Amino acid sequence: PGADVGELELQEDGTARVLRQPEPSMQAVSDRNILDRRLLFPVRAPAKEGIFRLRCNIYYQQILIQSRLVRATVAGDGLLRDGALQSQVDYALSHTLWADHLRGLAPHRLSILMNSNGDGTHTLSFLGAEGEELFKNSAVIPATELKLPIENARKALWKASWGEEKPWKEGGGQIYRYLYRSSDANSDLKRLEEDLISLARRGYLLYDAIIDKFTKSLSKSDELARLMLNPGMVQVAIRDSPTQILPAALFYDYPLDTQADGHKLCEAFVAALNSSIPLEKAPCFNGLCPHSKRDASGKPDGYVCPSGFWGFRHSLGLPTSVPEGRDVPSEILMDEGPQLVVGVATNLDRLDGHMSALRGIRTDIGWHYSEKRQDILDNLKSKKSHLVYFYCHGGVTANNVPYLQVGDGTGNEFIEGSNLRAYGVNWVGPQPLVFINGCHTTALDPESAINLVAKFVFAGSAGVIGTETTIFEPLACSFAEACLGDFLKDKSSIGDAIRTARLKLLKEYNPLGLIYTPFVLPSLHVRENGEVK
Repeated sequence: PGADVGELELQEDGTARVLRQPEPSMQAVSDRNILDRRLLFPVRAPAKEGIFRLRCNIYYQQILIQSRLVRATVAGDGLLRDGALQSQVDYALSHTLWADHLRGLAPHRLSILMNSNGDGTHTLSFLGAEGEELFKNSAVIPATELKLPIENARKALWKASWGEEKPWKEGGGQIYRYLYRSSDANSDLKRLEEDLISLARRGYLLYDAIIDKFTKSLSKSDELARLMLNPGMVQVAIRDSPTQILPAALFYDYPLDTQADGHKLCEAFVAALNSSIPLEKAPCFNGLCPHSKRDASGKPDGYVCPSGFWGFRHSLGLPTSVPEGRDVPSEILMDEGPQLVVGVATNLDRLDGHMSALRGIRTDIGWHYSEKRQDILDNLKSKKSHLVYFYCHGGVTANNVPYLQVGDGTGNEFIEGSNLRAYGVNWVGPQPLVFINGCHTTALDPESAINLVAKFVFAGSAGVIGTETTIFEPLACSFAEACLGDFLKDKSSIGDAIRTARLKLLKEYNPLGLIYTPFVLPSLHVRENGEVK
């Protein structure tokens, strides 16, 4: 303890120089060459035989770049064994660790890694920083302790979206609750207040299930809350095929008594809601909410503010590990305007208007559009693209294989992840962002969809935007048009573009922008060729 963090400086030639050893007493090591080139971590073996593990994480600007699992055989007989020490990189955003590439990544406020241990537990690792203040810890949490809070948080999204805490079902009569604005603003505000309070309760229980395991004390939890009070970029690292994915956008970290009645909506937020300023400029969303702390008596004060949700306050990203030999792109370079490959289902009511709105984002958009499965697959392989956009349906086969359904829904117009390999889709440059706007999907939760996400990342995409649960056309159109306008036209990072789109919807009394899940580094952005970095 206390000797588990060191610091390296990458050199232009690919080597590294030690700036700080984890344990000062290591300076007594006589080989100065080793001390200058390698971090030396003191390790104590358990007092019993067996195979034991430790995890070594490499961070740059609070971004988890590589996670390495080390396995060591501990034995008492002193005999040599083949494979007694093994080391495997099981998460990486960069395999080369070249300094020039890492410099293109924007600093983050916090990184979280959730790792399944294969024994019914997860290890979660935090690293956060603000200025010189560093917050680091890890904890082992039984999977059962996370499963219910995650499910309940998603159920709150279901209820806000279609009024029931059970999955959406085709023909089940569930209606999108935010289809229309009322002529009475007070009615809209009441609906928003009810849903935000419901979401906050579930989001706080989810946050509570995790946070004290890391901090081990209330004072440390408060310290982390202070670190996270101001907006910043947050990475939730996703390893391959996780059994559970943290819906980090739903984390609610302002003090809240989840059993109390009579919660009220933050008056400062309501004032900002009724003003002409964008919510991202409002005090609540910049660390100044009057209800972010306990009251003078040390109790929760009975208010809920949407700025308490990480999805409204921070620019989140859940980037998956990239294939060996690749580095996650920090930007998407455009030569002559953004090139879009678009695949659609034609039995969607808002198709024409939505396509027109997307084409109108910029006058120089290259538009490669199709509703036919074969044409879409051909375009994915042959067309240069900066964005791949699916406006379609989705689902999961009987064999639990996720798919996207295009065309008119009458034929076998399904696109599965394996099709990318079959058709030789391999993006090298540019590496496009994939946006899956799957309306009226069934059973396609993030844990199911991650296999499809991983296939797109393996094919070379810069990342994938998906959803936590079923979405409806009005939400899909409004969110994508706002998000992609910021991303392609204003050249905001994708994390900022998603946050801004969420807040634009919230300004219209709709909290459901929290449904979107960005499996991408939040700092990813587009840049025109010749434009200064």
